[in-house]
Amino acid sequence: MKKKIKFKLRNDLIVPFAVAVAICLIGAAVNSILFQQSFFRALSKLDEDPIATITFKKKTAQRKFMDRVVWDMLRQNSPIYNGDTIHTSEQSEATVWFPDGTIIELADNTMAQVFLHDDGSLAADLESGAFTVDASEGSSGFVVSSGGTQVNIASGSSLYAQNEGDAVNVNVISGNATMEDGSVVQRGAAFIIDPQGRVLPALAMQEPAPLSRILYHTEEAYPLRFVWNDVGTAESLVLTVSTDKEYKNTVFQQEVTGITSQIVRLNKGTYYWNLTRGGDVSVQNRCEGKLQLVQALKPELVAPANDYQYSYRSKNPAVRFIWTESDTATAYHLIISRNSNLSNPIVEQRSSSVSAIISTLQEGTYYWQVTPYYTTNRIGLTNPSEVGSFRIVKSGALSAPVLTVPSVGAFVDKSSARGATFSWRAEPEASRYKLTISSRENLSSPIVQRETSENYITLPAAATSSFSDGQYFWAVTQIDAEGNESPRSSVRSFYALEGKVEQRTIFPPEGYQVWSPLLTDMRFTWKTNVQLTHKIQIARDNQFTNIVYEANESNTSHSGIALSPGTYWWRITANEENFTSATQGKQFVVVSELPAPVIVDPDATHRAVVRPQTPYVFRWNEVEGADYYRVRVYDPTGEDPEAPLIDENFISGNELSVNLNSLREKTYRWEIQAFVYETSTASRRNSLRGETTFDLRKLRPVTLTAPKNGITIEGDIALEEPPLLQWSSVETLAKSSLQLVKIDSDGERITRIDTAEGENALERIDGYSWQLEALSSGLYEWTILAETYDGLDVSATEPFNFTITPIPPFTAPGNPRTDGGTNFNADYFRKTPYIVFRWASVRKAQDYVIDIYKGKARKPVLTLYARGNATTSYKLDDYALLKKLTKGNYEWTVRAVNLNEAGDDILRDGEPARASFTIDYVVSAGSGNTRSLYGQ
Repeated sequence: MKKKIKFKLRNDLIVPFAVAVAICLIGAAVNSILFQQSFFRALSKLDEDPIATITFKKKTAQRKFMDRVVWDMLRQNSPIYNGDTIHTSEQSEATVWFPDGTIIELADNTMAQVFLHDDGSLAADLESGAFTVDASEGSSGFVVSSGGTQVNIASGSSLYAQNEGDAVNVNVISGNATMEDGSVVQRGAAFIIDPQGRVLPALAMQEPAPLSRILYHTEEAYPLRFVWNDVGTAESLVLTVSTDKEYKNTVFQQEVTGITSQIVRLNKGTYYWNLTRGGDVSVQNRCEGKLQLVQALKPELVAPANDYQYSYRSKNPAVRFIWTESDTATAYHLIISRNSNLSNPIVEQRSSSVSAIISTLQEGTYYWQVTPYYTTNRIGLTNPSEVGSFRIVKSGALSAPVLTVPSVGAFVDKSSARGATFSWRAEPEASRYKLTISSRENLSSPIVQRETSENYITLPAAATSSFSDGQYFWAVTQIDAEGNESPRSSVRSFYALEGKVEQRTIFPPEGYQVWSPLLTDMRFTWKTNVQLTHKIQIARDNQFTNIVYEANESNTSHSGIALSPGTYWWRITANEENFTSATQGKQFVVVSELPAPVIVDPDATHRAVVRPQTPYVFRWNEVEGADYYRVRVYDPTGEDPEAPLIDENFISGNELSVNLNSLREKTYRWEIQAFVYETSTASRRNSLRGETTFDLRKLRPVTLTAPKNGITIEGDIALEEPPLLQWSSVETLAKSSLQLVKIDSDGERITRIDTAEGENALERIDGYSWQLEALSSGLYEWTILAETYDGLDVSATEPFNFTITPIPPFTAPGNPRTDGGTNFNADYFRKTPYIVFRWASVRKAQDYVIDIYKGKARKPVLTLYARGNATTSYKLDDYALLKKLTKGNYEWTVRAVNLNEAGDDILRDGEPARASFTIDYVVSAGSGNTRSLYGQ
């Protein structure tokens, strides 16, 4: 088992231990500072002046002193000494700045050594890689050596050199260069110096320079113009632009034979380009370079915003100018003027950051602009921003603060451990606030006077506990940054008491609505622990300037108040000598009754017509705001006229269905009243009553008696003895009519009898029966429409129906045939212009139906009727019908039937007998004789 060991540091060792720790920390700090100084001292020589400084982009560069073998990692603006060797790594670029204005731009993976000769001339030996020497502002020219060859460039010239190991490529960008043999190479020329020292002409790109950085200031792609030396139209040249050294991501490639320039639109970024002759990529037949497109947009003015206004009283405001950065800008030229054209500027200054603070501007309107300064390509100041404007206004006096907490007459618990908080509205120009508390209303002899930068202050418990019980006054002033103090706020009172004070109103709540008849019974209640005399006050306004009721009350509730309908405010006040407190006023509304519902049906001009077993519907217009309704029906001439016969309550909506069949026919009175439920924000409420009388009239509809509803009648019986329809009526009928409908198998309703058609149709029937004629089989429905002399509809409540069963069909007629055979040609019709159909008679048949079909058609071409039992033939000699029998084969049928008297309904059908014939002619009319037939 492990034993717990407690270690306790002895009190007499604490001080020595702390001293030892402090000494160690101080030693570590001193050692760090000395190491840093020693490290950076190694980057410079104490006994020699530098000949240049170096800056670099992206990655850092290395430098080796001529007398050392150790490479130093440089920082920005490190010194360069005579004979120093500079090396840039992959994707690193460096710039060497000489005091006379000469610049060397080193590409990545480049090593060069720089010199300052005794005669003041500058020189550089390019060991590997590539660089650009810009002596356009130099004073003594420059000597470039590489691969054992030396080239001099005069002041005002620039040159690009590239050492590829086996050859040196030289391109004169501007001015001229002088070779060792004294020959002069002009601007735009390029040559190759091979290992044997021979100078060979080469392709030269005049624009852009092989190592170049180009700034442009537009949102669109930059139209870069490539210009090379004239090699003659016979040369095949290809220009290629890529975003990588290996030319895998080519953005432009085109043969440019016969021209000396080409415009390529490029977005910002780094690009590699080459120009090759005849596809040959040897040193002599190609030129290449690297360029960086920098999108340097003009600055956007941020602050002050356009037309912004500054205010001050006695001290000029410190105006902070802010603008957006423009890429590669090393400084910005700020100009401020009172004119929009920026003439006669009152402020001109250079800033290396994107902001500046000016505190010398006085009252007035100003215009300002920022112009970037670019060191790239010695561009200088260009690409200015838009012109902005702002105003400086000298303000008047500060406004008095507005107090918020505590409210007027509020209680402050001076024994609270959290103290007391005083707050007010924040003022935009306030630098600080001054709080004053006094027991006097004029704030003389203040007991508290404090300042704060916030719009509130909390007095600690130690300060509030010193307050005596009683009334105090407080106010606040604001002080701006210039030290100007505002007028004092309104003086507000509060009461300091021991313990937490509670005095609040409870009922009715804010916005409560009370029905005027209930007001006297409503109890106004509140809660308080202040042992003072209380008074309830009711006013017409929330400022209590128009008090309509007030009364002293020793309890915490009060009732018995009578007020006319309207809007009121109520509160509780507490008074004792100089101590006065009042609760916040609460609004309540005294409302009158809702308007009476408007009766729709039945009203005094309408009867309540009741059908048997059908409820009657009482209707009224809804009252806005009503929750439910109550309907009562009285008998004014009954034993107790005030006892309701019908009493229905809690009805939602605006109608009520009531069964009145148990009441006698006489005059009744009914009333409707609307009600509103009690809620947390309103009392219950009634409407005025809507009432009227009505006459009750019970309808006694016609009663259908025979045949019985739903009866089935045999077809042969119905044929010989058609049904007799019978009905009865208790009412005396002024008008009545019969409707008989046949319903076929598809549900279609076919009217067979309707005596209601035509004028005065309801008067078509006398009596209470109707003898039907013979009917065909099927389902029939019938009813009686009736009306009394006082215009009431007493039609039968429901229709009756009966069914007539089908009658067994007649047997098929025997021996169906046509006179003259079955083939009717032209010869036949010239002699006999008709066709005679014959058959044998069928017992009990009264009529016959002939259907003629052409071919296999299912619909007959002709349907012919032969009336009379003794008829056993039909002569078809009607020319209009014969014309329908065109040339072809026909089948015809004949069946025995019984038709009704009108001949439009088959009462009993029969089985068909079949035969056929052929028409072998074309019917045409003879000249002037439409009854003659000619066969063709």
